Amino acid sequence: MKNTLSVLLLMVLGLSVLLISSCAKPTVPNFEEYGIPSSVWDYEHVVWFDLNYVDQAKGRANVDIWMSVKGENPNATLMIVSDDIVFDEIISYSEGKIYHGGNYELLNLDQAVTYEIKSGENTYTGEIAKNTWPQKVLVDNWPVFDPDINYSPSWTIPLDPEVNLELDPELGPDLHVIDADAYGEDTDIEIIRQIEGTKRTYTLDKTIWNPIKPIEGFYFSINAIGYEMVKKNKVLVVGVTGSYYDWYENTSKDQAIQRNIQPFRFMDQIQQDINK
Repeated sequence: MKNTLSVLLLMVLGLSVLLISSCAKPTVPNFEEYGIPSSVWDYEHVVWFDLNYVDQAKGRANVDIWMSVKGENPNATLMIVSDDIVFDEIISYSEGKIYHGGNYELLNLDQAVTYEIKSGENTYTGEIAKNTWPQKVLVDNWPVFDPDINYSPSWTIPLDPEVNLELDPELGPDLHVIDADAYGEDTDIEIIRQIEGTKRTYTLDKTIWNPIKPIEGFYFSINAIGYEMVKKNKVLVVGVTGSYYDWYENTSKDQAIQRNIQPFRFMDQIQQDINK
């Protein structure tokens, strides 16, 4: 009888753990996968800001904007501050549309940014908080890529004049996404890793690219990401800024550049656990 009760107790405890685990929601979104999978439609509206700081001291940035809208043939519009955003391309999918190629010049991120989304009969308005936006990623000296050693860059986040981010890391980005690629004549290997926003260095082990030697090219990007969920899962706002390094075999052309990235590769992976 004692053994039976012990077994039953263990079963109850095990089921309780499973129930708690199934109800608990992770707190960190996932930006590591590729493509535009169904998880993008967990959010009715996603607005993505790709930030190119012009004067970070004054919070000024030129911004490329993408938006996704869930629903059957939705015809949505977006206003940022007082400007209607014009999109260059609109792509329809089975569950909605993705709007590409919007932009806003010299957006002031040093104050709350207002938005208005009109989608069918619904209108969503609000303010994006100043601390949503990630600050610029600075790499003083990119290490020169050498296929025979690990690659391990370090970076900093500029300090607020009144606050030392190193002492208060919560004022840094929500997270970083490392995106690296090494390629040879016939194939390439791409690595995407999501890491904590408090990290300031990351190491790629040299064994990763052993299968494709000799290597013809390599790049490494550091993307700082901030996000905010508003309107009870109806609107997700994401901001990203980054710094990028390229290396080419048999040339001296290794440099930090701003690469034209495809943000939906990251954005579409955010899970529906960021409820606010």
